[in-house]
Amino acid sequence: MCARPFVGWRLDRDRRVVIHILGSLVFVTASLAYIAVGSIGALLIVRAYHGLGIALSATALPSLADHLALPGRRGEAIALQATSQVVAAAAMPAIGSYIAAIWGTTALFAVCAAAGALGAAVALAIRERPSPREVGPPRPFFEKDAVPSGLVMVGLQISYGTIVSFVPIQAARVGLANPGWFFAGLHLAMLVGQVIGGRASDRHGRAAVLVPALLQCAVGVALIPLMPGTLLLLPAVCIGIGMGAAIPTLFAVAVDRSRPERSGAALGTLGMLLELGIGGGSIAAGIVGQAMGLDAAFLIAAAIAVVAAMGALALRGTSTR
Repeated sequence: MCARPFVGWRLDRDRRVVIHILGSLVFVTASLAYIAVGSIGALLIVRAYHGLGIALSATALPSLADHLALPGRRGEAIALQATSQVVAAAAMPAIGSYIAAIWGTTALFAVCAAAGALGAAVALAIRERPSPREVGPPRPFFEKDAVPSGLVMVGLQISYGTIVSFVPIQAARVGLANPGWFFAGLHLAMLVGQVIGGRASDRHGRAAVLVPALLQCAVGVALIPLMPGTLLLLPAVCIGIGMGAAIPTLFAVAVDRSRPERSGAALGTLGMLLELGIGGGSIAAGIVGQAMGLDAAFLIAAAIAVVAAMGALALRGTSTR
């Protein structure tokens, strides 16, 4: 999280492909380092190093998608790039568990390293077009024009942090034996939201997608305490479609509002606020859940998503380019 603003700042000065390749190489070396880890302290160091790779690639790839997008299709391009992350999040835990069970964790980390190397190799074929670059004295890592969309992102991700922390507990309470089904439904629905929302935001405006998507997330989170058993999958789908549409659109808004030579810093700032929302939401939900119960934690998270939707109205017609 802490590295994202710096990475975004570098994206405005260096080639985006190079930043992504550096991130992929960090994935490769971190995956191999996990094999040799022999203590908790060493594991934490490798994990922090791995996080640097995530900051590099997860910030560079949306910037690269924006850079390669056809005119008027920024939202669609960023959304399609985001689908790769959702597919990986949905499929790879099960695949990784299978590899570890059959061949062991050493083989698993070797496969992860190979995947990182493949990502770097594929990136070598990407050709960037010339684009405005930041020159002159260094400017701040943070991009102030990305803060409004970042605050909306924080409100949305507080809901996600609450879901990640407490849906497994809620699933056990209501008789859903495997909470993994909730998250599978969530991620599949996110794919639908990304494909539809990205294109719609280009055609009808960012706020026209953001406001209903955020309200849909709020409704879904509020429904979680009310759904018994397998009906818990209904709010999962509702939330997934809303988040899938909202998150790439917020990234597009951050770039819309920034100057061309500061688009990387805008994406880095937004990425940091995204992760701050998830982490802060998890902590805050834990405090509320302990004091007032799980139902209250979900309802408060839903109310915050409604506030985020109201904030999204302020983003209407604020694009600078």
